[in-house]
Amino acid sequence: MTQNSIQQFWQWFLAKSSEIEACLQAGDADKASWQMSDRIGVFFPELGWEIGPGTDKQLFLAFTLNGDPENIAKAEEIIAAAPGIENWEFRVGRPRREFDGQLRFVHEHGQQIEIDLDRWRYTLTAFDGGRFFDIEIAKPEMREADSRVKQQIAYTAIQAVLGEFDTITYIDRISFEEHPDTDWDERSTPFLHLAEHLDSIKIGQ
Repeated sequence: MTQNSIQQFWQWFLAKSSEIEACLQAGDADKASWQMSDRIGVFFPELGWEIGPGTDKQLFLAFTLNGDPENIAKAEEIIAAAPGIENWEFRVGRPRREFDGQLRFVHEHGQQIEIDLDRWRYTLTAFDGGRFFDIEIAKPEMREADSRVKQQIAYTAIQAVLGEFDTITYIDRISFEEHPDTDWDERSTPFLHLAEHLDSIKIGQ
């Protein structure tokens, strides 16, 4: 990634942002997706992208990190060079999701699994004064799943709740409590409180 590629991307996006916005409003997400995937692939092949409803503006464009902490600095550099565009805000990593506790996980073989996060509980263990954390999760419906699928589902759920940036920055090891006892239950917290909990104890807060 070079300064020239960053400049060229923003020149392209500035020219195309209204068209992309119009495609989304017209329900033609495929056309918008094709254009974005093509340009991101050319200029920033190590990154992904996501568009959705913004917080302060109508839409956001997130530069997604593909699970690689080294991509945080790259995305931050791109966003630092962003021009002001009326209806757009820009983000590092996929944002936190707002949902009702139900998560649909698509297995690598195409199988869909419905996850009820209302039934999950967790404990956090802080290290280095809150610079990073291990998380242990009890999730009853996944006890029979193999370890790889468990890790994939847990990571997907954590990223949905925390967003991609905080997941990569703060979460280290993910483990599972298969048979939580009364003591563990008393120390644990409902999973859907994870974002609020982390925000209250992570370093810098």
